[in-house]
Amino acid sequence: MAATHQSIVIRLVIAQICVHGTMSGLRMTAPLLALRVGYDAMSVGLLLALFGVAQLFLALPIGRYADRHGSRKPIVMAASVSAISLLVLGIWPVFEVACFAAVMNGAAAGTAMISVQRHAGQLSTDHHEMKKIFSWIAVAPTLSNFFGPLLAGVLIDAFDFQITFLVLCGVPPIAVIALRGLTEPAQRPRPAEDQLYRGSPFALLKSSALRRLLIVNLAISAGWDVLSFMLPLRGHDLGLSASAIGMVLASVAIAATASRLMMPWVFRRAHDMWIVYVSMVITGVLFCFVPLASSAIWLGCLSALLGAFLGSVQPLIMSVLHKMTPPQRQGEALGLRTMSIYISSITIPILSGTIGAAVGTVAVFLLIGAVIGATSRVARSLID
Repeated sequence: MAATHQSIVIRLVIAQICVHGTMSGLRMTAPLLALRVGYDAMSVGLLLALFGVAQLFLALPIGRYADRHGSRKPIVMAASVSAISLLVLGIWPVFEVACFAAVMNGAAAGTAMISVQRHAGQLSTDHHEMKKIFSWIAVAPTLSNFFGPLLAGVLIDAFDFQITFLVLCGVPPIAVIALRGLTEPAQRPRPAEDQLYRGSPFALLKSSALRRLLIVNLAISAGWDVLSFMLPLRGHDLGLSASAIGMVLASVAIAATASRLMMPWVFRRAHDMWIVYVSMVITGVLFCFVPLASSAIWLGCLSALLGAFLGSVQPLIMSVLHKMTPPQRQGEALGLRTMSIYISSITIPILSGTIGAAVGTVAVFLLIGAVIGATSRVARSLID
């Protein structure tokens, strides 16, 4: 990776961590606030759902806005919205304002993610370098999900909710400072086949390859959502303590981060969609073994392997998405990808909970394993 690109990528990662990490901290803190003031589990579930709802409607407009106005402007708007909503919550720490802050920070995190990924994808015309760049960019969400809740938890224990929200509101502006002076990469010439992509963002789906890639992305997103939602329930079924379940979940994040950092080494030795295909096959098998885990150690080992293989796929999907999409519409393509992620985030917990309540958690793991294994054939069809 060129030195200039490396500097920009580091700034992009810092910016996304600031916005996404703040959202992650609020996503942990707001439910605790709601429970402390007497709201029930249903209200907490509604509060958590609000983090993802906005992106179902904003992902495509934000992608189009980034294509037209560049990546820095939407990130600045996202940081501003996040900081202001947390400032209001810090002044009035009540459930209704927490719901408002959840919507705003969910929208801000999604906006920053789309804009950062779009800018990263346009830094290089070399596909190998692009995959390296996305390996680094993909580390930002995992680090955000680690540092955000950690910072919020320390602040709550040391002070209170009000001080926590006021401190968190100072984190997103760091993203604006990190991206000061960021300019758009030089636009590549528009090829003739771009006629296919004119009009609505959904016109992008005229490309069969893009449709298949989004199907693969949806299956991987479903795997992530089942893993994060069902692991605590599986741990509860096994009688594990809260700290043991927390360690199992931490193993997923650590393994995903490690696999993404190792991806540049793997890229030099295998075709990108071959990696996706093999990772999906192995992931499908691993999910089927999760019900056999009878201790925290075995559950943690399987979870870490799942985090590693699921985590390795995201940078590849992003690089392939940029490769097959016209540069002038990559923001919209990322908006479509983000929509599929949030559709999964909203529907998979509901479906998993329903199936788990009806026939047990084992069935959920077997089902998602079968779905990902079957969808690997779609990934196989994208190998050149």
